[in-house]
Amino acid sequence: MKNKLKEIVTPLSNIMCWPTKVMLILGCVVISFLFGIIVVNTIFFLDIEIGKIIGAIIIDIMVVAVTVVYFIFLKLNKERRDRVIDLLHDAVELEAFAEKVDEMYLESRYKNSKYSKKIKLTKIRVKFEFNGQFHEKESKLGWEKKGYHTIFNKYADKHINIFYSPKNDEVMLLKE
Repeated sequence: MKNKLKEIVTPLSNIMCWPTKVMLILGCVVISFLFGIIVVNTIFFLDIEIGKIIGAIIIDIMVVAVTVVYFIFLKLNKERRDRVIDLLHDAVELEAFAEKVDEMYLESRYKNSKYSKKIKLTKIRVKFEFNGQFHEKESKLGWEKKGYHTIFNKYADKHINIFYSPKNDEVMLLKE
């Protein structure tokens, strides 16, 4: 099951999850941030002044907020990962064709600067045959949940391998 999970790039619906390595790196950053704040607060309280105490309280509130956001993100990621694992229980590997349905471009915020950049987003339709029946599934995740995403750029108009879960009627794209 874990080997199959490593092969998946994304399901076509909005249930992507971050890799474990990324989550561990984010966790290390949050923990080091917390440790740094504890050290700074200890230094502040050694030389007590009302301004320093207020500053320490504000910093503590910011640290608690960052920590809460991280743990919410961690919980959502675990739920999405569990959902993908559930999809893999009855998944079948199939060959398919990913057809480009549409593409769009988003411009960066810095329109008239050297950092200006257009980002290409693609929407795909995956066509495949399973048990003698022809199926078509369109991408649903991405920009405004309309199916446009940069992940689909490299799959458009190509023959690909997929996992298909007949029980959940879900298609998962595999790494090339």
